[in-house]
Amino acid sequence: MSKKPEDQRLEAAYKDMLARVNHALKDFEQITWPKLQKSITEAKETSTKVSELTHKEADIIGHSLEKDFLSAGKVLKRAGVAIKDWAEFDWEVAEEQLMRGFLSVADKTELAWLRLQQGLPPELEYHAGEITALGKLECICCGEVIDFNKISTIPPCPKCHKTTFVRSTQL
Repeated sequence: MSKKPEDQRLEAAYKDMLARVNHALKDFEQITWPKLQKSITEAKETSTKVSELTHKEADIIGHSLEKDFLSAGKVLKRAGVAIKDWAEFDWEVAEEQLMRGFLSVADKTELAWLRLQQGLPPELEYHAGEITALGKLECICCGEVIDFNKISTIPPCPKCHKTTFVRSTQL
């Protein structure tokens, strides 16, 4: 099944925004949630200024980035896994540029990731049609796990065709 050109464009925009966030955070020893949010906001603004995205598209992708960062921190805490070990395991099949982007943010310190989790909602929901980074999403209706090995647009559940997911705790 080939991807729609619009999905491909938005997935590329996600990668570009992630690279901008990574660049903005590269000089910080510790990453706090406000710093991460600020860098995502700046990446959204840049994307709209250079006419890559509409304001609505930038907001949607920025929200997806926030969810992916928060979900990563939450899964790590729940699984009791060191971020470096998780990143190496889960990113082996990743595209080189994306891997460097997330790892450079993640390697700042594991404590910084734990700080990101303050005030997290019980579960962060993902919906079909949104864009997500690498990892596994679990259908909240039937439990089917979908493995994403690159930035992708989330499809409906292949088993029950429902459209709501949470990050899977499976590594």
